[in-house]
Amino acid sequence: MHSAGTSHQIRKVVRGWSGLYDLEEFIAAYHLLPIAAREIFAEFGPEKAVLDQKMRELMAAGSPTSEH
Repeated sequence: MHSAGTSHQIRKVVRGWSGLYDLEEFIAAYHLLPIAAREIFAEFGPEKAVLDQKMRELMAAGSPTSEH
């Protein structure tokens, strides 16, 4: 049926979108200062897997990018 194909396409788009951050979501996820978040996001974003990996590296190195 046509609607089944459309439903599959919608799930595919939604699933693909969940792998991306927008800048506000990235700032909130890591409690970052906006200026620091923008720099990281511009260089490594918007893919969540890439940004999450970079943040793990920065946190392990003790980088002072958060607002806490």
